Amino acid sequence: MACALVRPEGLDGLKAKRVRKTLKQKSFTASVSREDIVRGANELGVDLDEHIHFVVAVLREQSDAPGFVSHAVG
Repeated sequence: MACALVRPEGLDGLKAKRVRKTLKQKSFTASVSREDIVRGANELGVDLDEHIHFVVAVLREQSDAPGFVSHAVG
C-alpha cells in the first residue's frame, strides 16, 4: 500500500517489480519487516511476485470502498 501512496497513479499499473524494487530501499517503510513478507509468501506456497500481484489486485478491487486511500493525498 505504501508503494501506491507515493505514486501519482496510486494502485493503477503498480507491478510486483516496482514493489520489490521499493522494498530494497531500507529507508522506505523502514518499520516493515521484509523477512515477514517473504516468509508469508513462502508459507502460502506462492512466488513472492505472484503474491504481490495478488495483493495489489485485491487492493484495486477494494479501492472504491469508503475511506480507502489508494493514491497520494495533497
